Amino acid sequence: MKQLTRGLALLLLLPALAFAQHDAATTRAEFSATLTRIEAGEVDSADSKALSAYLLYPYVTAARLLRDLKNAPTNEADARAQNFLSIHAAWPISRDIRRAWLQSLAQREVWPTFLAAYSSDVADDSLRCQQLWARIKTGEDPALRDDALKIWLTGQKMPQVCTPAFDWLRQQSLITPALAEKRSRLALVAGNVELAEYMAQMASPERAKPLLRWARLIRSPRDELKVLIADPNEPVEADALLDGFSRYARKNPEDALKIYQPLLNAQQLQGDAAVPYTVALALGLAWSRLPEAVEYFKRLPETAADDRVQEWRVRAALWNGQWELVREWTARLPKTFAMQDRWTYWRARGLEQSKETREQALTIYQGLATKNNIFAVLSSWRLGRAHTPTPQPQVSDAAVQAALHANEALIRARELRMAGRDNWANNEWRKALEDATPAMRVQAGLLASSWGWHSQAITTLATASAYDDFALTYPLVYEPQALKAQSLSGLPAAWINGVMRQESLFDPRAVSPANAYGLMQLLQSTARSVAKRWNQAVPTQETLFDPETNLLLGSAYLREVRDKWGGSLVLALGSYNAGPGAVARWLPPQTMDADIWMENIPYNETRSYVQRILWHISVFGWKETGKPQDLSSLLTPINKAVP
Repeated sequence: MKQLTRGLALLLLLPALAFAQHDAATTRAEFSATLTRIEAGEVDSADSKALSAYLLYPYVTAARLLRDLKNAPTNEADARAQNFLSIHAAWPISRDIRRAWLQSLAQREVWPTFLAAYSSDVADDSLRCQQLWARIKTGEDPALRDDALKIWLTGQKMPQVCTPAFDWLRQQSLITPALAEKRSRLALVAGNVELAEYMAQMASPERAKPLLRWARLIRSPRDELKVLIADPNEPVEADALLDGFSRYARKNPEDALKIYQPLLNAQQLQGDAAVPYTVALALGLAWSRLPEAVEYFKRLPETAADDRVQEWRVRAALWNGQWELVREWTARLPKTFAMQDRWTYWRARGLEQSKETREQALTIYQGLATKNNIFAVLSSWRLGRAHTPTPQPQVSDAAVQAALHANEALIRARELRMAGRDNWANNEWRKALEDATPAMRVQAGLLASSWGWHSQAITTLATASAYDDFALTYPLVYEPQALKAQSLSGLPAAWINGVMRQESLFDPRAVSPANAYGLMQLLQSTARSVAKRWNQAVPTQETLFDPETNLLLGSAYLREVRDKWGGSLVLALGSYNAGPGAVARWLPPQTMDADIWMENIPYNETRSYVQRILWHISVFGWKETGKPQDLSSLLTPINKAVP
């Protein structure tokens, strides 16, 4: 009877729950429409009672305030800003309000109010300079001089709004020739030549000469280095000479190789003094995959083996097939490196090449193969077997979940996401969890996943080093669309899912700083040209946010770049991230194992991108089939460059 009564009660509640959901959706739609009108500059209309009572209504208030502070700033808007900040100080949107208010006050030169409202937490360089100017305009301040000089003394070019405060420093004769020289040097170290040259003009003539020579070494290193080789008596500072050569070795390692010894001879750089030049040359050669890199790494004393040298000398030895050096240099790796799966794998690869140590290599591979990353997949490949990921499910804590569900900031975050305001939603989420423990973050990741907020779930779990609950971190959320893209492109859905995860974390509204859109992060120009070649509807920016459209065009483009590289997915992924031109430059002089080629990709981002997607493909393939994944067909050798 009790069970029947509970069931009847639930049935009676269902219409009310459905109405509440409908009512919430209606109010959310009104919220979104109101924000759109505000941002378009339309005249405000009366808000409904439902919207005024909506938990996100303060964001409507904030949007109107941001608009008015920018377009129609008044004393009344100032009062509204102050009131908003007093009521919603803990909300992330308050940072935007305070920043906009300060910018408005500075533009109107309302300096006393500006100083009262100023907070360094929201200040950028422009606001910091405006705060200096406000202090200058409002009277004596004993700390002003030192604070102004601290902001002025930087190697970076500062915003134009800093000019009045910096002019005041000059008028007060506070910018001495010695300080100008100091700032010029900071600018040279940062590579800001124009600023360095400008500051050098304020230094004494004799002190300016070495600064201007350093600037020439940055602007035209080849020409200036040749001058210093031809006339060793030409004065040059040691830091400037090394900086110029290092920059040259990065950009033109083959030319740097030609002048390396003549420069050392002319400048009488021997022993320890020559080591930094050898480091710069070896790294430049390695980044361009030139065979001479190995020889110059060999010349270095072990004391010169910093992190970059440790990594890149192993990579250079791999590229050039110097297996004895691979074994030697991986054995010398510091503990922090040796414990990483990446370098454990490469140590095993070196050991595998010698009959005497091959069994040791197999033992290492077997240990790595039990893990969850690309080096586990590669180890399984070396063992000649498929790899099975090992899931590590997270356990939900009912009490913690109840607390998270009741957290007002997280409730706002979810509602903002449902309203399509992803930036605000992400800010609320981060603010709510800024002091959370790893265990709490795991629970928050579980919550985000249950809400279908997969990008936030994956990101939050990663902050707790919880990568391997594959139900949460590798959801098959767009599988119908991925299968349709598979039918069009002929590429496996696991590949499409793998790229999608790396590019957007399954966020269909993702936009990159380069204006790439959607799940597979397509530039609009690329998407349009692909659509024409594949007889698909030409997309707009908005339709690229549609999962089906984006996956169809993204998979078609991936197919094109794969075909361009003779079926190599590894090269296709490199092209997808860095462009075909970069990949063409990186092709080996002789056919090379795919793992070695990947490890020698000079762009850190692209190297990580390719390796991670191969791991993603392994996980998605396992999820889709339930079978161990053999990636040997994807790890075919990389063909040599064709002249």
